[in-house]
Amino acid sequence: METMSPYQATQILDSLCQPDAELETSQHLAKAALLFAIENGQDIDLDEQLILINKLALEAAVYVDISGDVSDIAKGLCYFFKEIKGYQGDTDDYYRPENSFLNQVVAHRKGIPISLAVLYISVANRLGFDDIAGVAFPGYFLLCFGGKANTGEAVYVDPFDHRIINDAECEKKLQSLFGKQARMHRSFLFAVDNRNIIARMARNLVEVFQNTHQYEAALVCCSRAISSAPGQAEDHFIRAALYEKLECHSAAIQEFARFIYLSPKDERIGDIKREIARLREGSSKSKYVH
Repeated sequence: METMSPYQATQILDSLCQPDAELETSQHLAKAALLFAIENGQDIDLDEQLILINKLALEAAVYVDISGDVSDIAKGLCYFFKEIKGYQGDTDDYYRPENSFLNQVVAHRKGIPISLAVLYISVANRLGFDDIAGVAFPGYFLLCFGGKANTGEAVYVDPFDHRIINDAECEKKLQSLFGKQARMHRSFLFAVDNRNIIARMARNLVEVFQNTHQYEAALVCCSRAISSAPGQAEDHFIRAALYEKLECHSAAIQEFARFIYLSPKDERIGDIKREIARLREGSSKSKYVH
């Protein structure tokens, strides 16, 4: 078995995630998700894993007719993953880091919405159906069939429960996550590109690793989010806090400064500037410790 190092995976994934790079063509999402897993320490053979996904697509072809209408394609994929292959959302240990790694999802047939969505997209693409995309629903992740351009009729699927979900159910899901006052907005159902899918997978793991005090692992994922979908101020705020936890004060200062540049009107700016001053003062004092 030939495996690559996390460093090698990072270099390849960085290249894939460049604007207009290969990742935005139809069949590279699975490769990117597997590289993300290797980057985070999964010891796997990339080619072998891609072969497994290709085999899944061959099996799915029996149950999915891509010449049919979008609703039938969505139903066919849901039936295949749930009834034929036995994939399910992990309700027992939702926040296991392994639920974010595509190789683990394929092996154990369990995952979270976004990792299961990646598998749906990857199989659909290999069947020749490209009008499928992820939907970065607030606090959750859905699939959109037939509405990649955010126009016209589309069918939405909850990959965690393997079922088509309508607008009313989307609002109910939103309220279960954020309270009865939450209201749907059409922008919540807009399709996102593959780079943003990888970034969101990374952000999910940042939170998981932070909660278990694995700050170096969280830093790797935060940096992946920034590399995949740059320009998000909050990612730099989080990376600054992680650098501070790891006592990398100069790096923390740079990240806080980047946050201020990207979000100059944020209500936390005053506190951040004071924190930068404190870090600079601490760094200055440390020079004279003998």
